Amino acid sequence: MAAFALMTLGCDGDECESGQVRCRDNVAEFCSEAYSDGSAPLVWVSEDCGEGVCKAGLDATPFCALADSPDPRCGEDSDSAVCDQELQVRCRHGYAIAITDCATEAGHCVQPEEGAICATEPEPNELCPAEAFATSCDESTLLDCVSGYVVAREDCSATGQACIVTPGYAACNESGELDPLCPDTPAIADRCDGNVVVECAYGYRVFEDPCEPGLACEVSGNEAFCL
Repeated sequence: MAAFALMTLGCDGDECESGQVRCRDNVAEFCSEAYSDGSAPLVWVSEDCGEGVCKAGLDATPFCALADSPDPRCGEDSDSAVCDQELQVRCRHGYAIAITDCATEAGHCVQPEEGAICATEPEPNELCPAEAFATSCDESTLLDCVSGYVVAREDCSATGQACIVTPGYAACNESGELDPLCPDTPAIADRCDGNVVVECAYGYRVFEDPCEPGLACEVSGNEAFCL
């Protein structure tokens, strides 16, 4: 699907008022500020529906549907996703707006309460937290999780790293051991290891930045600088 793009005002003075929406030549358009500073002019923001069909008046913004008629696979929710075997069908106001082949994308289409997603396994994984978006470790493999399902895997050992689990997240890291230089709290802190600025997270050394020649690493509070 194409992204919305700003339309600059042309010589025909195609001005608009905030909140206006329309379909013009199968282009979905809504009126918005060109910038977020509150003083910008109002312009039409557009998305060319291409082979799809523009739909307006059903929501605060128009959208591009895949077909002119509602899709029987879609419910009446304003924004949802459902599984049709291994296809993920994204819906808006009963119209299909995108279809993803999960068999190619990840392996399976699954239907947690929040809506259909593409996952690598057909069932929830006990290593995945139940929250909407999370990360976890399966030995040296980093798991990206959505609603308890694994949606992506990364082998940390392929780059010589370890998979670590912290109170805030899981990640691939150079070392799987806590670093005695790094404090347990606060969660993020900088320290000096000789003339190297060390970034610490939950007791792990996660990044190093050597100081340039002539500069020295100094700690101020929980930050470190090359001065």
